[in-house]
Amino acid sequence: MAVLVLGVLVVFTATLMSLIGRFWWIADLMSHFAVYYTLAGAGLLILALLLRRWVWSGMALFVLVINGALIWPSFMPATRHVPTGSSLLTVAQVNVLHMNRDKQAVSSYLNDCDADLIFVQEADAWWDQTIREMDLPYIIAESQPREGSFGVLMLAHTSLVDDDAIVLKDTHVIDLADGFTGHERPAIEAILHLNSQPVRILCIHPPPPVSALHTRLRDSVLDKAKQWSDEQTDPHVVIGDLNTTPWSYAFRILTHDGQLVSTQNGLGNQGTWPSRLPMPWYLPIDHCVHSAEWVCIDHRVGEHIGSDHWPLLVTLALPPGPGKIPQTTQTPTGTSPSPGEDISDKPATIP
Repeated sequence: MAVLVLGVLVVFTATLMSLIGRFWWIADLMSHFAVYYTLAGAGLLILALLLRRWVWSGMALFVLVINGALIWPSFMPATRHVPTGSSLLTVAQVNVLHMNRDKQAVSSYLNDCDADLIFVQEADAWWDQTIREMDLPYIIAESQPREGSFGVLMLAHTSLVDDDAIVLKDTHVIDLADGFTGHERPAIEAILHLNSQPVRILCIHPPPPVSALHTRLRDSVLDKAKQWSDEQTDPHVVIGDLNTTPWSYAFRILTHDGQLVSTQNGLGNQGTWPSRLPMPWYLPIDHCVHSAEWVCIDHRVGEHIGSDHWPLLVTLALPPGPGKIPQTTQTPTGTSPSPGEDISDKPATIP
């Protein structure tokens, strides 16, 4: 009985706190464990019913229903409809951890992931130089190294140079921390033509919510990313280490109106951090969200690279543009296994 009472009180209180996360940064931290609250609520509900403790049953049911509703989009099975003739784009999100020095593991992953574009986050000066010296099938399309956790590099596969299907047209650096002096957070915007269809990708890295100031800054960066999305008329993608889970109100800043869709939907927890803990304690804080034109056909967590994050690899399909009549085929939900040359000053177009 004591176990039941203590367990229900803990998860009930944590659930209530998670619902007011937008008003108090400490309460926001409670929202990231919705999957575990759901499992605990289900177990405690069964125990309370067996013991005929109706008040505790009601509280456990509350925990189960509230958290179950939050995690449902992540676990609801989905069938992806991919029109024939769709163009494919594979993008990797790789947080290397600026203190990590396992360059062999990072080099191995970058060589093997076979992405069209790779965004490397927490790239300090050491990682910037180290990646330049690696024998990779990538060119550095944009370089914004920073000491600490918020440098970022963009790598483009060398095949894009001669590929008519995917053409990298331009890149821009955007500071999404405008208004927070001394907290610059460079984001990279990439403009591509995918079989002649213009598309845009924004890579962001807001800070972790470890204080009231950092939480406000994280939310501000996410809000500016949503404003960027709302301004786009072309198919677009936002990817990065967002430092929030899908069950936090902060993530809903991006997805609340349904204009951006998470590639994690239908695939479960898909945790990417902290990699040093055993399963199932990973939290999904590395994300890819996309506009409605795209169809996600693969979303997978990569291998250990010495960082506290697992890499994220996503393949998206873009149906043919207006005027083309596609035939629709069905593709099952993406699988999720367990875990150069510098052209920063290049011309705007890679031919």
